[in-house]
Amino acid sequence: MRGSSNNADNNDAHGVVGISDGHAAGVAGENDASAGTGVYGYSANGTGVLGESSGDEPAIVAHAFGPQTPNNNSVGLYAESANNVAIIGKSSYFGISGGGDETGVIGGSSAGVGVFGSTNATHYAGVEGYGPGHAIYGHTTSAQGSGIYAENMLGGTAGYFIGDVAVTGTLSKGGGGFTIDHPQDPETKYLSHAFVESPEMLNIYSGSVTTDDSGEAVVTLPPYFEALNKDFRYQLTVQGTFAQAIIGEEIDHNRFVIRTDKPSVHVYWQVTGVRRDPFAQTSPVIVERDKTDEERGRYLYPMAYGKPREMGIRPAIQSILEARYDEVVSLIGAPLRYEARPSFQINDR
Repeated sequence: MRGSSNNADNNDAHGVVGISDGHAAGVAGENDASAGTGVYGYSANGTGVLGESSGDEPAIVAHAFGPQTPNNNSVGLYAESANNVAIIGKSSYFGISGGGDETGVIGGSSAGVGVFGSTNATHYAGVEGYGPGHAIYGHTTSAQGSGIYAENMLGGTAGYFIGDVAVTGTLSKGGGGFTIDHPQDPETKYLSHAFVESPEMLNIYSGSVTTDDSGEAVVTLPPYFEALNKDFRYQLTVQGTFAQAIIGEEIDHNRFVIRTDKPSVHVYWQVTGVRRDPFAQTSPVIVERDKTDEERGRYLYPMAYGKPREMGIRPAIQSILEARYDEVVSLIGAPLRYEARPSFQINDR
């Protein structure tokens, strides 16, 4: 299926338009060759491909079934727009559905947003990814950009993860802690604790030991301790009797000695070390730093200082998204009136 529109003066011009009121897709295309496109649409100033479905099927479905070879360039759906949105899919269920052995949906833009999704349903997502690998993957080629950017414009949760989260870089936050079902009343209450913060990258080790008849005890630390830590600090607390406790020998070869002025004294100990591993050395905590010229006069948390939300520091992409949001949503939400559309030229592009 191919379509194009060269009407540069009409934003309603579309290369391919399809509508469905039943249990089928508004626009569907299939390609089983090693190259080519199942659905292709182009518009100089409107939408390359637009589909709408009021049933329970996606508005746009495209499949590519070419052979799995290194030279397989088959594409299920391809759309271009020189000055507007390349693809719009509208449906009460899925607007656009994409699947394949490689990538289901790819979106790119030279000056705007590659993929934009919107929904009016409270419990559904504007963009959803599903698969045995990475359901959603984002990367950026800019040091000032973000692979994935999320914001809750009403002050709620910007990201919600069910399961473990791995971060290989540095995690920066305004605060944090844990929230669990309350151990004493898990059905009706939560229990929260805050993180312990520090201007240094600290590791804390603790335990207890009982000195021998000569008032001495050796504490053995993990074999990686000195490779990971430096600048050791000690705390000792005796238990059960009035006695003095000191560090008899400081840490050497991952062990240290505690001495007491009485025999058989139970001692609780705590050792703190500053990280010295390669990551810590190349990514130190910068405790205080100046804001850039663009950030000055703005806040990470404006409402904490009695300032409006608009005074917040946000990536440049957010300004772009907000400027385009109403425009794109109006395109997605606008009813299709085909009698007002220009005639569609089907050619061999």
